[in-house]
Amino acid sequence: MPFFRGALGALLLLAFAFPAHGRQSESILGTSVNLTGGATNRLQSSSSQPAGNGLSTAFYGVYPSLSLTSMRRSSSLRANYGFGFNRRLGTSRQPGSDSHTASLNFSTALGPRWSAGLEDSLTVTGDLGTFSALSGVSSVQGINSLFSPVATGRSLRTNRVDGDLTWALDQNSSVSFRVAHNLRKYGSGALSSGFLSDQQQYQGSVTFQQRLGVGDSWSLGYTSTYFDRKNSTDTLSQSAQAGYALHVGRDMTMHISAGLSQVNNQGSSGGYLGYDATALLEKTLVSNRFSVGYTQDSKESIGIGSNFTTRRATLDWDRAFGKITASASASVYDSKGTLNNGLRVRGVRASGNVGYPITRTLSISGGATYQSTRKTGIFDFTQERVFFSLRYSEPNLKRFH
Repeated sequence: MPFFRGALGALLLLAFAFPAHGRQSESILGTSVNLTGGATNRLQSSSSQPAGNGLSTAFYGVYPSLSLTSMRRSSSLRANYGFGFNRRLGTSRQPGSDSHTASLNFSTALGPRWSAGLEDSLTVTGDLGTFSALSGVSSVQGINSLFSPVATGRSLRTNRVDGDLTWALDQNSSVSFRVAHNLRKYGSGALSSGFLSDQQQYQGSVTFQQRLGVGDSWSLGYTSTYFDRKNSTDTLSQSAQAGYALHVGRDMTMHISAGLSQVNNQGSSGGYLGYDATALLEKTLVSNRFSVGYTQDSKESIGIGSNFTTRRATLDWDRAFGKITASASASVYDSKGTLNNGLRVRGVRASGNVGYPITRTLSISGGATYQSTRKTGIFDFTQERVFFSLRYSEPNLKRFH
């Protein structure tokens, strides 16, 4: 993965070469290890038969991770790496999988009004949703995991690099410039080359944002994205969007946005105009936190076929009962192909978890996950898991000055 290694070297060089004013600096090394076990259904898939459910089978896994945070007076570096070792018992056809996730985030102040940031996110896994649920590590920022080739047992590699430059016009207003590159690679093989398409995205955007009060703000932005696909037509999208964020009452926030997107085939005729919308409502009630969201994206690329118009609804909840913590989340999506893409993909994901701390660094948890993808032919699958985890976590393992 030379691209990721190059970005890693560049970020480390920036982080440690950038002057630390007043020699004020601190680095913190953290670690965690999840030992998991449970039961899951067996997935069955072939090139001529959609995936289905077999008998239940037991599994076990080990999920270690490392984190490094380096803070200086005007800059910061955050690095994370997670590994997943997952194996099934009593089956040679589906022996398990290994997963890797890594992210690097560097930010710095360039002056009184200018700031810059650079971020690199990498995943190598065939099932990012399961990895996130069993490892306790959140999905890597910026990586679209709407479609994963779970039914094929193949690993998917994604790499996203973001760079941004922000100019503060005054105390309440700013303009941000952002460029991004997104890589999605399935690897060689007849199955991949016949149905899945390796792809890259090149994106540039500019956004104006103004704060109106405590928690209230509005924004206006323009984004252009070029989709480069190996097995289908390249496309170019241009979109404009306006957004508004506000406090509703004391413990409720709302984020809404709306816009238009123009998507055109490159090298051939064909195009369409679609609309985009987002609504997110967050509410805190005593010890409960709720989040409800809806999104429509008329230019999305989910990893199979070309562009889609995707409608998605999400629901998240978490609560603390003394020392016990509980959380649940669910999402449904419907992706309809556009231009020359005749696919229509539908999916459901849900998870629940209950945890209890034994000591400051040791905790136990149990939960269940469910995910299902339909209308994709041989990539259809339904996956159900129940699991138990023993987690060791020490975010302040070692401090360096």
